[in-house]
Amino acid sequence: MFPQNAEELTSHADYVEAVSGIGKEDLWYDGDTPQPDSEVQWSLEHLDAFKDAGKIVVVVDYVTERNLIDDFYGKAESAGYIPYATTRELDRITINPDHEPD
Repeated sequence: MFPQNAEELTSHADYVEAVSGIGKEDLWYDGDTPQPDSEVQWSLEHLDAFKDAGKIVVVVDYVTERNLIDDFYGKAESAGYIPYATTRELDRITINPDHEPD
């Protein structure tokens, strides 16, 4: 099981144990607009609890500007998360220059 969002469920240890990982949308950006720092920090605390439990954390932000895409990938990789920047429509696979998948 790999839930999307609802990272606050880290308050239930049995839930964290049961899932394989978690996906989170709009962590650092809402489109090309930065999220408020307080919201980012709140989410990071919960996502780190999944990561610390050995779970995969995938983050998807819908940034379109090259400098924001680079910033997003840098932040996500520094946090130990798997990043993906794409279109909100999710109607195609996006390969971002300098951030090709392994």
